[in-house]
Amino acid sequence: MGCAHRESSFKSVKIAIGIGAIAAAVSGMPAVAQDAALPRAAVVKGANIMPRQSAYWVENGERKAARGKDVATAPKDATVIDVKVFDLGGGQNYREIKIRKGDAFSPPKGRDALIFVLSGKLDIKLGDVTDSVGPGDSFRKIAAQDNLYTAVEETVIVETDAPALEN
Repeated sequence: MGCAHRESSFKSVKIAIGIGAIAAAVSGMPAVAQDAALPRAAVVKGANIMPRQSAYWVENGERKAARGKDVATAPKDATVIDVKVFDLGGGQNYREIKIRKGDAFSPPKGRDALIFVLSGKLDIKLGDVTDSVGPGDSFRKIAAQDNLYTAVEETVIVETDAPALEN
């Protein structure tokens, strides 16, 4: 199991690096920040990162969220996801997100993101586009539009910020 876990973690790192490079290519900016004063991590070990929980729900027509210890105050029917943030320094990171089977949530609208599906199956609604995605598939979340993810199976995705698309 140890070898398989290391191989899986290595694949996750390669995927995340690839997603970061895609984001950089789209923006025309370098994949790594150029500010020498910002610390950078050459390697981030997933085993050293504890997942943080986030909860999402709708209350009186308004989207709500709770993170960390505040998840305990969320309604019982809230969608709870596990998030591991891999901070590579220099403002660069990616997030591994586990969504439980049957859970549905609208991700926060703060930023555009590139998403890669590691495992499971997810029904997605991205603005007016609906589709099903599985391992090896990727999609772009545009922050300005309404998005909805529904886990048909327990699903693990990798997400990184992306520059906003220009019209």
